[in-house]
Amino acid sequence: MIKIVYLDSAAGTQMSLPVFQEIKPFLMDIYANPSSSYRFADIPKQAIKLARERCAKAINAEPEQIIFTSGATESNNLVMGQGVIISSKYEHPSMKIGFTADDIQLEINKLQRMGTNSIIVSHQFVNNETGTIFDVKRYADIAHASGCFFHTDATQAFSHIPIDVKDIDCDFLSLSGHKFHAPRGIGLLYVKAPDKFNSPIIGGGQERGLRSGTENTAGIVGLGKAMELYNYSPLANERMKTLKYTLLEHLKAKCPCEYRINAIDGLPTVDNIVNISFKRINGEALALLLDYQGYCVSQGSACHSASAEPSAVLKAINVPEDYIRGTIRVSFSKDNSVDEVISFVDCLAEKIKALQN
Repeated sequence: MIKIVYLDSAAGTQMSLPVFQEIKPFLMDIYANPSSSYRFADIPKQAIKLARERCAKAINAEPEQIIFTSGATESNNLVMGQGVIISSKYEHPSMKIGFTADDIQLEINKLQRMGTNSIIVSHQFVNNETGTIFDVKRYADIAHASGCFFHTDATQAFSHIPIDVKDIDCDFLSLSGHKFHAPRGIGLLYVKAPDKFNSPIIGGGQERGLRSGTENTAGIVGLGKAMELYNYSPLANERMKTLKYTLLEHLKAKCPCEYRINAIDGLPTVDNIVNISFKRINGEALALLLDYQGYCVSQGSACHSASAEPSAVLKAINVPEDYIRGTIRVSFSKDNSVDEVISFVDCLAEKIKALQN
């Protein structure tokens, strides 16, 4: 049986054993609805309270500013309901409803001249394809100087760079737990002023009326534990740096074709994501050949056929035509090893040679 080497952690991570052990009782034994009034329900109720405190501490928020959701896509959609969105051209598809702007200030001015109120500027913290880190504090300042709100999708940032909502001064921030070893289907939305939040999800009044629906106790408990365990630390990030350095150095020595490492506007990138475009190589075929050998990577150009349009992000940063369709994204987690990275590059070089022939 072929061993799986998972190098697509930007798409999703394996739930860690400590997180699983924390949530296991809530999957089987502690099954009471936390909204119920009897004593048995106090156990999940208190567990949710602890998880909320853990999540808040991890991003320097207050517990009452945390709304549990099914993930960042839902969190982003909840933000859309709060006003008119102006977003960057690099956003995740869940934030691409509204106005996309190259120059956010110009777009703000245009909308305000039209009499538009409740404008929300949204900008990624870390790009999901290239790992580029954006100066979201600067975008928050631009938004607030014009009387607008600011939201950041920090889905790819948590665990890999420090997040402090008070320092950023954001009004909203979205996270997904499956990016940092929590269960799938759980995330959060940070809301600076929850008393002014207009929720479109009505029902039983859970989450203080900000997101109704019976609580996903196990998921919430897992999210809290994961945010406590896997928040950014320089020591943990050294492992990502080592893996990235190993990949880049081995690639330089072994790759039989020209390639480029993609980032946006020369900005820094997180150490767990590397976006690589190979010259005159079919990225779809390359990813497929790697898959046959057990190596899981993302096809960074997001092409699904030879005629499909490449990624809008890669087009926006002017990746050359003879490189753009040969793109893959490699992304690491705490579970990867240097040996895995070396064996991956060896296999990658072999498969590129096969495609060249």
